[in-house]
Order: sequence, then C-alpha cells, then structure tokens
Amino acid sequence: MFKLKLLDWVPHRDGALFGFARIELDRVLVIADVPVVASKNRGYWAALPGRLTLDEHGVAPHDPHDKTSAASQVFWCDRVTALWFSRTTIDAIREQFPGALP
Repeated sequence: MFKLKLLDWVPHRDGALFGFARIELDRVLVIADVPVVASKNRGYWAALPGRLTLDEHGVAPHDPHDKTSAASQVFWCDRVTALWFSRTTIDAIREQFPGALP
C-alpha cells in the first residue's frame, strides 16, 4: 500500500476521542489532526480530519449531549484503504507511544 510514518501524537481525551495524530504518507503528503476515537464495536479508529459543521448562521450546532459534529472533506476511495490507514495509524501510535491507547 503506502508507507505511513507517525510524525506526532497529541493526547486529547474528550468522550470517544483519544487524541490527534500527524501522519506522513510516502514522504509526499502530511495529514495533520487525524482524530483517533474509540468505538464500542471496532476498538480504536483513525479517520481523516473533518471540518466543523455549521448552521446557516455560521454557528456550530450542539446535540443534546452538547457535542458538535464534523464533516469529512477528504475521502478514501475504498474501504480497504480506509481500514489500512486506520489500522496502520493505530499500530504506529501503540508502537511509538506505549500506553497511549489502552
């Protein structure tokens, strides 16, 4: 697939969110603010960063739990690549930062 390198890990616990990674792919692309979240069914998951969802007044709406949402602006073309990216990112965090993801 690609060569993935973890450049940085910033822990940030907030609900399901565990932190943010900065990833380099094949020495040609750096992806900042990759969120790493915990899922009840899938364990940990790394996704491409998104943009805060805003209403028609430019305000971020909150759900009943006072959470905002983000919408992806960049997408993987297939699920296999998305799964590879997530698993490889999680593995790199666990290797370089033992104990970061219990």
